[in-house]
Amino acid sequence: MRSYLEKIKAVHGVLGVYVLNNRAESLAQYGTESIGKQNKEKIVTEILQILASFILKGYSVIDTDFMFQNGRLLYFNFDKLNLFVHCQKNVKISMLRMTINVVMVEALDDKKIVKMINKNIIDGKLLLRPDKVDKEELIYIERIEQS
Repeated sequence: MRSYLEKIKAVHGVLGVYVLNNRAESLAQYGTESIGKQNKEKIVTEILQILASFILKGYSVIDTDFMFQNGRLLYFNFDKLNLFVHCQKNVKISMLRMTINVVMVEALDDKKIVKMINKNIIDGKLLLRPDKVDKEELIYIERIEQS
């Protein structure tokens, strides 16, 4: 998996690339730990919980771009895995998207990668278990379920 992530990291402006399952458990990563391990886990868990709430409503999220003061965090859903790319603000999004699409087609054709993914796949709704969600988030999820 590392060789595939290296290709994505080679795009100018990319700081780190992370492949995670829906429990926010890291399956692979490449690049600097620019966000910090604890911050990355917290941010990614929050994002996956938000995205899981859309799954409850029958929607699917293919990709999302979160912009913040010091850069951006892009999320890409590849059915059985989650790809997060931490970038500088000035990253060329079109070049990054093309690179990710080409690299992920190659990676998902690799039998070793598919085996690793299938071993770690889980239902996206698992992050909505009561022990993983605080009271404020439960209220948010209830609103989504009622709408």
